[in-house]
Amino acid sequence: MTIPEAPPVFDKIYICLDACKRGFKEGCRSLLHLDGCFLKTYYMGWLLAAVPQDTNNQFYVVAYGVVRAETKDAWKWFLTNLQADIGDDANHGWNFISDQQKGLLPALKEVMPKARHRNCVMHMWKNFVNRFKDLYIREVVWECARCTTVAEFKDCMERLKAVNQGLGNTSPSLSQRHGSRLISRMGLRCYLMRRMVNHKRVLENHPGKLAPVQQKRMERLLTLGTKWTAEWVGDNERKMFEVSRKGSKVDVDLIKYTCSCNRWQLIGMPCTHALAAIVKRRDKTEDYVHPWLCMESIRRTYSHCIKPVPSAEFWPRTEYSQPEPPIIKRPIGRPKVHNR
Repeated sequence: MTIPEAPPVFDKIYICLDACKRGFKEGCRSLLHLDGCFLKTYYMGWLLAAVPQDTNNQFYVVAYGVVRAETKDAWKWFLTNLQADIGDDANHGWNFISDQQKGLLPALKEVMPKARHRNCVMHMWKNFVNRFKDLYIREVVWECARCTTVAEFKDCMERLKAVNQGLGNTSPSLSQRHGSRLISRMGLRCYLMRRMVNHKRVLENHPGKLAPVQQKRMERLLTLGTKWTAEWVGDNERKMFEVSRKGSKVDVDLIKYTCSCNRWQLIGMPCTHALAAIVKRRDKTEDYVHPWLCMESIRRTYSHCIKPVPSAEFWPRTEYSQPEPPIIKRPIGRPKVHNR
């Protein structure tokens, strides 16, 4: 029953801080992880969040909200607000990754019909662990997720089918890496502010062109690239190579930044085959890395800051505040003494 004079009841809230929104659009990749978690508080509810990764592979919260329950309507409301902040999917080409969140997929199709969606491999792997105790099956699941070509993915799926026929009902669209899960805690504005400040302090004096995590990945790939042999095919630009190792051959084009293994195109960093060709030319490996993985992108991501919010006692008075008490003027002189 509705009570007209009753105080307002909380329904839901959506928060997208300007610094987080601008940092995401200026320096992060167009991949967001959508997730929801139950709030173990007195009033309960669900925390919904949109979380991409920055250049250093750290989670970076763009928007979050609290709703009564995780439903299609709640996700539709959240995604509608998110689209108003970051722009529509048709112009920006957003990509989303999530677990099997209740009502998320139909809501995403209604709000952003052109956005691409993939399922989180980590959640899929946990389901495999709970259902299948075979360690071989668990490992093959991750091999499927790491495949970069359709042929490789089909080959891995055939290996799964050979073990259990029911495991073959999976499409290549599920071959994606896990995104970061947002912790369920309140005070998120202060938490995000401290986190952004900490990243700035750690990264502001980092030397080199690549972010720290990407630099370590480059060094690891360079070591693996020494096992491959690159041969120039004879083009005028001297940037097309055939790279081989133990009977395996791939084509590398340093002009188009492509390799027939498809890994370079997917991760934005030269694969082991491409690095073998780059080292053959004695070029700088950093020059062939996508700008998303460079320090310039991470500087743009953290070039904005979350503004401080004063406590309620310092807020300006509004028309709803209590009026100041009147000033009573007392006569000048000795006070009168009244006899009791």
